[in-house]
Amino acid sequence: MFLTLAETYIVAINQGAVPNIENAWTYICHNESKKSMEKAIGRFDEMMNDSIIHQLPMEEMYLQEMYTEIRSECKEIFIKS
Repeated sequence: MFLTLAETYIVAINQGAVPNIENAWTYICHNESKKSMEKAIGRFDEMMNDSIIHQLPMEEMYLQEMYTEIRSECKEIFIKS
C-alpha cells in the first residue's frame, strides 16, 4: 500500500500537479478493497465448486445451509483482508 501511495505521488509530481493526500489514500483504499473482494469471490467460487456442484442434486435446505456457511467464510476472508 505504501508503494502505491508513493507511486501516486510521483506520478502527480511528474505531471506538474500537487499530490493530494486524500485522493491518493482514497485510491489506495479502493484498490485494496477491490483486491480483497476478488480474493473472497475467488474463494467463494472454489468452495462452491468443491462443496456443492459435485453433490447436486441435493435438498434445498442442505444447499441453503452450505451456501450460508461458504458465504460467511468468504465474508471473513474479505474482512480480514
